[in-house]
Amino acid sequence: MKVRIAFIFALCLSMAPPARAQDRRRDQIQAAHADALASMMDTVRGTRIHGDLTVGQFLDKMNGDERLRDALARHAMQIGATRWPNESTCQVQLEVAGREVASELAKIAEESPASPLPPEALRKQLADWDGRTFSASGAAMTPEMAAEMRPGPEQPLWLSVPEADRKAAVQAAQRDAGRRVVEGLNDVTIADGKTVADALEVPAVRKAVQNWVAARPVVDLRFGSNGEVLMTLAAPAEELWAVFREAASSQNEVPVPRDEAGWQRLHDEVVARLKMPTGRGAISQAPRNDNPPRRALPPQPPRWVGECIDVVGTAAGEPGQFHDTRPAEAQLRLARMAEDKARENLRSRVEALQLGDGRNVDYDNDRAAKVRVGLDLRYVWQELNRR
Repeated sequence: MKVRIAFIFALCLSMAPPARAQDRRRDQIQAAHADALASMMDTVRGTRIHGDLTVGQFLDKMNGDERLRDALARHAMQIGATRWPNESTCQVQLEVAGREVASELAKIAEESPASPLPPEALRKQLADWDGRTFSASGAAMTPEMAAEMRPGPEQPLWLSVPEADRKAAVQAAQRDAGRRVVEGLNDVTIADGKTVADALEVPAVRKAVQNWVAARPVVDLRFGSNGEVLMTLAAPAEELWAVFREAASSQNEVPVPRDEAGWQRLHDEVVARLKMPTGRGAISQAPRNDNPPRRALPPQPPRWVGECIDVVGTAAGEPGQFHDTRPAEAQLRLARMAEDKARENLRSRVEALQLGDGRNVDYDNDRAAKVRVGLDLRYVWQELNRR
């Protein structure tokens, strides 16, 4: 009997990882759909109905946001299969017919006398939407993939941020997003004067919620030019409610509703307050960037590439400065002094470039030297292109 139990237990363990992997992929697909719907909603809200009136303004006046969002969720169709660019990221493309959107807007207008346009006038304005479609794409990645994401070259500050600091900023944004999931629920009463905040003080309840949040797919990750990270998690309200209810029901420290009606009241209030959370994180200290950003070079060399810069540096010894120095050594020292002056003159005209060939030294006498330095500007162009 023990062998049989051990075999069954081992079998369950062997099946658990694939099941968890399937659950995570399911969560990611759902998150990508939600992300695409949110993007589609933004697109529809920004569309003009008539004159300066946009769909968003119409919905705000009619309190119709949720209704249109539900309509989009019902009528939107996925275009093509779910794409997996890698094992940790999925992408979906959704599309909805314009006539479905127009029909829902007309229904909203019919049900309220406060509509800025009469229903018939609204239908007339939206008549050409019959041949129109609204489309949007959505994506979701695992938290582990988010921690490995690197900003693009358009964010030069992040190029000098150590990898450990970047990951710490991303993880801080994830924790902040997790905190924001439930921050609006603290004052929601559960029973006998106890609140959701009291329930979250119970270790088992807090751990269940934290573990659920930690596994949420990431639908948006942005690296700011000031060292800030913004992360948005997919946190479906109904799923979080199920996690919270199960955990709260399994503890005895905080009273819970006594009947289903009480649970339904609590459900409605909790779900109504839950939003898709965006968390913030930042590197502890922005790296110094002493060098100004490099300007892009033109594709064709400028006219001066075939020219040459000539500069002159002169140096003269003080009376008696080389009294105990052999003439040859004095001339060499004067030449080095004049050469330094020539370098300064050249540097003022071409910054941060090494000298080219073409050095000539003239000695007026044992106490003076003049150095002429030439620089072929083709080497300047070549050096600029190497940087």
